[in-house]
Amino acid sequence: MPFDSTRLAPTTFGNFQSSSVSLDLCLIAKFSPSYIQSRLESSSLSAIRHHSAAAAAAAATRSQALSAMAPAMGQSLLCGAWVLFALLSFVDATVLFSTLPRTLAVEDEIQDQVPAMGLAKAGDDHLVIRWVLNATAQEAAAPGLDASYEKVSLKLCYAPVSQVERGWRKKNDDLHKDKTCSKAIATQKYTSLGNSTVWRITKDVPGAVYFVRAYVLNSNGTQVAYGQTRNLITIEPISGRHASIDVAAAIFSAFSVGSLIFFLALENMRGKRSSGNK
Repeated sequence: MPFDSTRLAPTTFGNFQSSSVSLDLCLIAKFSPSYIQSRLESSSLSAIRHHSAAAAAAAATRSQALSAMAPAMGQSLLCGAWVLFALLSFVDATVLFSTLPRTLAVEDEIQDQVPAMGLAKAGDDHLVIRWVLNATAQEAAAPGLDASYEKVSLKLCYAPVSQVERGWRKKNDDLHKDKTCSKAIATQKYTSLGNSTVWRITKDVPGAVYFVRAYVLNSNGTQVAYGQTRNLITIEPISGRHASIDVAAAIFSAFSVGSLIFFLALENMRGKRSSGNK
C-alpha cells in the first residue's frame, strides 16, 4: 500500500492528532511486506509443528496398539505351533501292528514245572522268558537290520479265547489303542545274541489264557518289530485263601464236632442219673 504523507497533517481536534498518527503507523506496520512475510513464516512453522505433533501422536498410538497386541499375537503363534507339533507327534507316533516285521523268536515256560502243563498260579509261579533274533531274519536280512534296535519290551497278552465278549481286552491294529497286551513284564537292552528273564506272576493278574509278546523299540521308544510265543499259558487267579486259613478251619471244625459229642454224652449221663433217682 503506498504511503500517504497528507494523512500526517495536523487536525483541529487537538489530542486526536497523535492518536491518528499512531493508528496510521500501526496500519502501515501491519501491512508492510516484512510483517506479512514474518507472519507467513510463523504460520508455516506453526502448521509444521502441528503436523509433526499429530504425526508423533499417531505413531505413539500405533506403537501402543502394537504393544498391546504383541502378547496376544505371541500367544496365538505359540498355541498354533504347539497344536502343529502335537499333530505331527501324533502322526509320527502312530504305529500299526500289521506293519511290524516279526524278527524275534520268543519262548516261555513255567519254572520248575515237570511235566509242563501250561497252568500257572498267580502270586506263586514264575515264568521264564527267552528271546533272540530269529534265524530267518538273520539269514534273509541285509546287514544292519537291527541297527535301530535299542530295547525289548516284554508283555503279557490275552489270547483270542480270553478276548471274546470282553471289550476291554480287544486288540487294535493301532498299538496306542490296543488292549491285548496291557501287562508289562520287563524291558531289556537289545542284543542280537538274545536275553532271558524270570518273572513272578503277580497277584493282580486276572485268570485267563495268555501268551507273551516282545516289542523291539528304537531310541525314541517306538515299536519297530516284534515276536511272540506260540504256546499258551492258563493262569489261575489268586483265590484269597491261604493254607493257614484252611488249617484253622479244619481245627475249628474238629473242635466243634468234639464239643458237640461231649455235650451229648454229658446230657445222656444226666438223663440216666435222673432215671436212677426215681
